[in-house]
Amino acid sequence: MRSIRLTLWFLIVAGACALRAQDAKPAPAGVTIGIKTLDAVRLNDSPNVDLRVAFEPALEPNQPGDLKVSNITIVLKPGGKVIDITQGDIFPDQEGVEIMIVAPTDVNNAREDLVNVCFGVLHFLGEDKKSHASPKKVCSADTKIMTPKEAKALVDRLVSAAADKAKADKTSSEKDIFASGFVTTAGQSGAQGGGDISLNDFVPGLTGATSFLQIQKSSVGNGDPRHFEVGLSRRHTTSFARTLDSQIAEDVKAYEDPKDATNKKTLGEKIEREANGYGALLGALEDIALKMEGDPTKFKAANAVGDGDIRILTRTLKLFGSTNGYFRARPLVVGFEGGRSIGQGDATTTTTSTTTSTTLPNVNWLARAKVGADLTLFYDNAKAKYSPIKRVEINAGGVERYLFFKEINYDSTTKKDSTTGKGSRPYFQSDVKVFFAEDAKGRYGLRMAYTRGSLPPVFANVKSFQFGFVYETADDKAKTKDDKTTTAANKPSS
Repeated sequence: MRSIRLTLWFLIVAGACALRAQDAKPAPAGVTIGIKTLDAVRLNDSPNVDLRVAFEPALEPNQPGDLKVSNITIVLKPGGKVIDITQGDIFPDQEGVEIMIVAPTDVNNAREDLVNVCFGVLHFLGEDKKSHASPKKVCSADTKIMTPKEAKALVDRLVSAAADKAKADKTSSEKDIFASGFVTTAGQSGAQGGGDISLNDFVPGLTGATSFLQIQKSSVGNGDPRHFEVGLSRRHTTSFARTLDSQIAEDVKAYEDPKDATNKKTLGEKIEREANGYGALLGALEDIALKMEGDPTKFKAANAVGDGDIRILTRTLKLFGSTNGYFRARPLVVGFEGGRSIGQGDATTTTTSTTTSTTLPNVNWLARAKVGADLTLFYDNAKAKYSPIKRVEINAGGVERYLFFKEINYDSTTKKDSTTGKGSRPYFQSDVKVFFAEDAKGRYGLRMAYTRGSLPPVFANVKSFQFGFVYETADDKAKTKDDKTTTAANKPSS
């Protein structure tokens, strides 16, 4: 079991190192001013096109000549027609400048649908607090002029992405449905079957409450966790960026208000910028659960348990700058479980020369402390047209429980829940899931897993490899306490 504990601490340390790597800033290079973004939207029922230019770094405010008509050139592509901006309007703002131009007929007919903006000279304040001029003309990349419909679709995606950044990704056991049927081997001569199933559903009318069921069962002895639990949990979410949450919620409310005349595209971009302000650590989840746990083989061993834990979690982060690679973690989980035995397990018969006696394991109250961690790397490209693989997920997680009182243990020699013990009970699980199909309802693929350690209620020692099919719902984001639905998060890999 020492190897499992070392693995668990490795997960905690690896998560912390990954977070530090994400927060690390590259050494600053020589700064030159440039155009960070150019957005172009053709307005409804109007011949006008709205251009918004953002600079990086920001312009020096005491150089009004930078934004004069004579310093700006706007060209339509692919024809190369230069726009007369003397008939338009120029509005400086905090990020850059908004330019309203009168669009020629070719733009409205979508024949000239690209635009380029150039500035003859631009000034910015350097780290030395002095004014610096651009050494040459500063131009944007060719940018598509969007229709109002295209702009709305873009902003909707920005707002949705911002909302997702405020939520934690679910683990497999927290999905509405996670089901894996597999063949397994545990060092024996042949492989046998098993299943790992988790079901979660919100409780209507009770904010933050979820009913859950989990079963892990196998037909091979050393690969059977003999784990079943069902219960009700309630979650509270503590954000590490409450001010940012409130600001985004206020802006989203304004965005969704049909009476609000605010420029929706500007507001959507503001929400997206604000969401980028979240740090690597998103917050903490505090869960309280009441559950019954039992040995699903005969249900002779069973416990009524109260479970409380706190887990620190990260938001989903890009993996080393990858386009489709991501990283997320729950680098620390601490909790406590307490309750009472309601099923005494199997009786043990003792025969002497004169008498035969039958006794049950002497277990009553239970108390357990636990600490855990969970780390996930995944590649996601569900819209890939030519690749058969839509998603690959690698997960490693563990939990160590310390039993303060004696509890029922499974005796692998007699094959009965008849012994007792206390002390350390670690459990580790890692798996690789490859999904080949995905739709709005869920994902379908193959799963390979390795498990080692023991789980309540009978703490049967397992060491097994599993391979089989897997299905999970595509509800990736865990809801917050303010949402109408919530998800269970009562365990890291159980």
